[in-house]
Amino acid sequence: MYEVSEEFVARMTLMRNLGRTLRGDYKTLLAPLFPAIFIGGKLIGGLDQLIAIHVTGKLIPMLKEAGAIWL
Repeated sequence: MYEVSEEFVARMTLMRNLGRTLRGDYKTLLAPLFPAIFIGGKLIGGLDQLIAIHVTGKLIPMLKEAGAIWL
């Protein structure tokens, strides 16, 4: 687990959205990148992706495979 400061998250979000704005993409501004979730070294994404994986029933097998749980 790595902890990042709120300032870092704000700067990264600002930079991503500034890039989109400069390209003329005003309609799809992005939410912050964090929390970024990794399971077994694989990037899952943010909380929305984690919930989607859980709803589809894939989260528990992924956690078992990564050795994070053993049920």
